[in-house]
Amino acid sequence: MKIQKFFAAIFLISMIFTTTPASAEMPDITAGETKFDFKSGRYVLTGNVKVVFTDRTITAQEASVDLYNEVMNASGDVTMTSENLTFRCDEMSGEWAKHGVDVNGNVKFDVLNGISISADRGSFSWKTKLADFYNATVIENGVEKHFNHVQYHVIENQITESE
Repeated sequence: MKIQKFFAAIFLISMIFTTTPASAEMPDITAGETKFDFKSGRYVLTGNVKVVFTDRTITAQEASVDLYNEVMNASGDVTMTSENLTFRCDEMSGEWAKHGVDVNGNVKFDVLNGISISADRGSFSWKTKLADFYNATVIENGVEKHFNHVQYHVIENQITESE
């Protein structure tokens, strides 16, 4: 019976890695408490959560990572760092396939060049390198401006759209 359970566990583990698309990046995941459900392919993480991808790192107090559907949700002092930018917020959700994240609540966005954006909510796409913010305050060169919507292009290092 123990041998059957052992082989069943090996089979489930192999299913996780063979059913995940080859192009999908498997993140390095750590937390104070980590639970993994083999059937659903879902991590539930609590306390000092850290999810490290090749080009970005996400920290939070709580998170869930669905490896089969390639979705992550995080809450509680969420920080995402990537390239030359940092997002901070209350909640974040992202999908590998969409190459982006949505951020909500107390959104703070800082770029190394000194631009700072605060907003109610926002999003970022790694494909387009565009960050969108709603009900936003932008501080650039010491000047503060308010917008219903503002879009920032990370590569061009400029605001590309505002209203």
